[in-house]
Amino acid sequence: MSERKTPCNTYRVEYVCDVCAIGTMEATGSVVCTHPPQYQHTCDECGHEGYLEIRYPEIRYEPIREEE
Repeated sequence: MSERKTPCNTYRVEYVCDVCAIGTMEATGSVVCTHPPQYQHTCDECGHEGYLEIRYPEIRYEPIREEE
């Protein structure tokens, strides 16, 4: 087997608070071990707490496709 490098764009994905619609939800580190897991988050603006299936902020990658 071998490795291959491919160019990609990197994105930071943030979840906007459903309550204040200003702040973003940030994971606290607490997890409820359900299936799927639920990650506790707190809004950095209003302090609202909630549980999400994805830990935010999240880093996502998108391949760069060459134009044909």
